[in-house]
Amino acid sequence: MKFNLRSNKSSKALFAELETGLRRLDFINNFNTFMVEVTVVDQTETAGDYKIRNQFDPHIPTGMLIIKQTGNALVTAGDTAWTKDYLYIKNHSTTIDAVIKIVFFKD
Repeated sequence: MKFNLRSNKSSKALFAELETGLRRLDFINNFNTFMVEVTVVDQTETAGDYKIRNQFDPHIPTGMLIIKQTGNALVTAGDTAWTKDYLYIKNHSTTIDAVIKIVFFKD
């Protein structure tokens, strides 16, 4: 969300612009995040090819939220420690692949 604060000549116009902009913020805009969609095969841990989207580089995300999932699988952070290059995700299901959309965040 971008604000044009220089064009506002009065404090009333400035506050109106800020109020409008702040009401439009959603979760992704409000936190330091990036989102990926990945398929995790059953009983596997994957680093995925989404490592290049790590917008926190050189830092490591501190957590993740699964915001959408297809398949009745248990998907968690992997057993392998996350690095700035790879974020490991694990599917614990013995029979079902999972298609998931994950938001990684840094607090």
